[in-house]
Amino acid sequence: MDETLPSPWDTFQKLQAASNSPRVTARTNARDEALTELLEELGTAGQLSLDAAAMARRYRALSANRSKKYRYRVELADQVAHHQQHEHLGPDSLGLAELREQADRVLADLAPRDQDLLRQIFGYGRSYREIASRQGQPVGTVKARVSRLRDQIRGRVTGSTLVGAAA
Repeated sequence: MDETLPSPWDTFQKLQAASNSPRVTARTNARDEALTELLEELGTAGQLSLDAAAMARRYRALSANRSKKYRYRVELADQVAHHQQHEHLGPDSLGLAELREQADRVLADLAPRDQDLLRQIFGYGRSYREIASRQGQPVGTVKARVSRLRDQIRGRVTGSTLVGAAA
């Protein structure tokens, strides 16, 4: 039994048969989306009254447009993945070694009392309140000392001179 579909459904069937592919790519996704758009246009009463050639042109235009969209999305996903990969890598081992060496030099220039204070806070994780009670000082004094030490270290690392920093 030879059943032929009425126009424009026969053209739609030919386009659909030509777009079958076992692989999923940006082009096959675009073709499927173009067919869906054509189907919606055909289903809308009287919106699409094209001959076979015009319908094939419309399909190719929709397919090309959708294919470009899918390629653009893949490109964006690659850019995001590249950005996330580099964001998670952090500094390289050589850069870390240089930073450690620079920090050791700066810390060696500090007074032993200041080195001990920084070690208590950053090395052992003690709180300002705990250090203040051990030293018999107000918490604000300890915080101010640490703040001045940070500024002093920051100035030495960046090479800038800080006005009013305790030496």
